[in-house]
Amino acid sequence: MDLLKLFTKTPEAAPHNAPENTRIYAIGDIHGTLPPLLELHERIMAEEKKRAPKERKVIIYLGDYIDRGLQSKEVIEHLISAPLPGFEQIFIKGNHEHAMMEFLRGPERKDTWLLWGGDATIQGYGVPLEHHLFNNINLKEIATSLAKKIPETHKKFFSKLRIQHIEGDYIFVHAGFRPGIPLAEQQDEDKMMIRDEFIYSPKNFGKTVVFGHTIFNEPFIASGRIGVDTGSYASGKLTAAVLENDKIDFIFSK
Repeated sequence: MDLLKLFTKTPEAAPHNAPENTRIYAIGDIHGTLPPLLELHERIMAEEKKRAPKERKVIIYLGDYIDRGLQSKEVIEHLISAPLPGFEQIFIKGNHEHAMMEFLRGPERKDTWLLWGGDATIQGYGVPLEHHLFNNINLKEIATSLAKKIPETHKKFFSKLRIQHIEGDYIFVHAGFRPGIPLAEQQDEDKMMIRDEFIYSPKNFGKTVVFGHTIFNEPFIASGRIGVDTGSYASGKLTAAVLENDKIDFIFSK
């Protein structure tokens, strides 16, 4: 099914204006891939030289910084220690960060995180883990070792992630929202996990939702929805939506 045609036919058009004198870059799921992040940051800075100056420049990361790729630790360290100069930074919580934090709190109940790609993060922080021993490893021991290996600055980073963020007519969230429920009553689990019920719904949420979580070959644009997860860990292509006034552009890591 052509999702773009499906949604552009709906009569419900969501507003999409950035705040006055503000330019926003919204970056999709990084998933432990440092080179695309470095490349995209360079391209954002190059883009800024070509565009008219703005009073506010905001960069919003839509979550899933870790897992699957082999450089989760390096990604987090870069985000902490090398912010883009002149930008306000907003970090959204993805389901993978949530799963890791739950694993650290109660590993015996959260072993599915390893199967989501958490094994790459565990090993990236220096804790040995044999893939073929998933059913036999001591999860509590792994969680204890991982907690010791994660730097305090990284733990603080994870603890301060936001579930959502609003800028003008845009609302930024990792996965989306459940149709038929007011934004103020949405559950955090849906904001981090929902897919088809959000993507396939013609529901207008009153704002344009910018999200990651669900992979598209190219950025997804529909009435009231902009998806920017282009599967960096598999494709090498990390995407940023550029939102300015009522205009929507995209730039890519490659």
